[in-house]
Amino acid sequence: MPGTAHDMVCEFILEAAKVGMEVEITGIDRPDVDKVETDRLAKLLLSVADKSKRSKVRWRKYFQ
Repeated sequence: MPGTAHDMVCEFILEAAKVGMEVEITGIDRPDVDKVETDRLAKLLLSVADKSKRSKVRWRKYFQ
């Protein structure tokens, strides 16, 4: 049984980073998004990448 969509995206990020792809994670800057936890997860997922190819979360403005 496949995991959740979140699990599949995390696995995709890990695998892409492992093979050397430049990965950018974006997030929507909304009041209900925990930016600290999102940054922590991004750092964890990208820790498998070459240090020169690591990036942080790119935050996008939320428009209502």
